Amino acid sequence: MLIGFFDSDKTTLLYQYLSSPNLFDLNALWLSILGVVIFLTTQLLFYIQKRKPKTDFTFLQNLFFSKTESVFLVLIFFAGGIGIAYLYGGIFQIWLMVVFSFLVLLSAIDYKVLAVPDWINFVLFVCVLVGMIYFSQNFWDILLGGLSIAGMFSILRIFGDMIWHKEVLGEGDIVFGASVGMLLGVYGSLMSIFWGCVFASIYSVLVRFFGKKITKLPLIMIIFIGLLFYFLMGIIND
Repeated sequence: MLIGFFDSDKTTLLYQYLSSPNLFDLNALWLSILGVVIFLTTQLLFYIQKRKPKTDFTFLQNLFFSKTESVFLVLIFFAGGIGIAYLYGGIFQIWLMVVFSFLVLLSAIDYKVLAVPDWINFVLFVCVLVGMIYFSQNFWDILLGGLSIAGMFSILRIFGDMIWHKEVLGEGDIVFGASVGMLLGVYGSLMSIFWGCVFASIYSVLVRFFGKKITKLPLIMIIFIGLLFYFLMGIIND
């Protein structure tokens, strides 16, 4: 019963393109370096944008990561590169590493400032969309899955404005939901959201136990954590 609860939708590209496990090789190193390059490039672009006039300096300043945060992110990129090289091969692993890198960046930024730059969000969306066009034979079904999750988030945002008179979901969350919907399908996306909420609830209880208050939680990071858990459980129970 428990194993069935962890079952995943094996029709998505993440499962269709799984290959025989590969031992650690140079591909893992190159993929990890690719993730680090994407991270450093975004930091450079933030720096360039910060120097332009009429920019939100406070918001941009918060987008820069400290040395400790940067080291932690680099370790995540290396772990992701090793994992992707182990599970996938060919050009698919390069595409997936790019997608993974932007997922990590958006999650980290959302954790820091509870908002994400629109351009990174749209770059992720375009990367996922291009991958679906290139790798998938069911593009329209996948696109419909992305639009379904984005539509669900839009409805939740409208109801939040009507009932609580405040913004419960941002526009960035809707675009991110579309990317995840195309990547995992409707079922996989809903399960990722579910598991993300489970971990977020545990985190909230622990924080409150130590006497701290939480006003908002980073939804993008929550979904990303749920996505990783859902995907790994699908592989383990395969």
